[in-house]
Amino acid sequence: FWVRRLLGARGEGSEEELTVVVLGATAKAEERVWRDTACWQELAQLLPARQIHLWMVGPEVSLKAQPPSAALPHNLKVSLLRLDPPVALRFLQDRPELGAHNSVLVTPNGGFGNFVDARNGNTSLLWSWLPDLRAIADSGIPAIFTCANDYADVKGESCVQASVVGARFILPPQPNPYHSGSTFTGDDQDAWFCANHSVYAIQGRNPARALLDRLHLLSLKREDADRALFKCVQEFPGEVEKVPVDI
Repeated sequence: FWVRRLLGARGEGSEEELTVVVLGATAKAEERVWRDTACWQELAQLLPARQIHLWMVGPEVSLKAQPPSAALPHNLKVSLLRLDPPVALRFLQDRPELGAHNSVLVTPNGGFGNFVDARNGNTSLLWSWLPDLRAIADSGIPAIFTCANDYADVKGESCVQASVVGARFILPPQPNPYHSGSTFTGDDQDAWFCANHSVYAIQGRNPARALLDRLHLLSLKREDADRALFKCVQEFPGEVEKVPVDI
């Protein structure tokens, strides 16, 4: 649905193959959904006039995929690729033909904003994601992200994308009506996780307002980078500016 919404009428009118790249896909989640259900086939049904190449890419994808339980639609092709981080950076560098005119990137439940939760506070996942987040934004390809909760993931990712990466939001963070049907509650009853609970999308970035570039964040010592990051979170206004999709 969100791929279709971002592409609009331009997505249906083009005869060029559409590449949809699921970043951080895993054998137990996105790959299993492809193998055991018809969920991913909805892409072909929503865009019946286009040939679609669906990629599932990440370090936890199967080396050898099992075939799906049902035949794929004639306009849908699926490829799996196991890649170690930085996943997006490596994948896009090897495929310079991909761009905003023929591709969409999707990152389900990345979780890199969860460090803002005081019960967590661990920034390791974020630092592992930052090279990819910059590569995704620099590619200019529309990129959809989903989050498992709004109190930490959405808050943290909004700040990271807007202020650290300098990303341009083409879809501001909002509740996703197509979220998981189950919610996991942790030992702390205030902590909860629901796959794809929220959604947002970015395209491109402005390095002039990116902490990543202004402070050369990735070259700092970890403690200094963490200090700058948490200061950025404290100063983040909580809202993002929406810009039009550029396809």
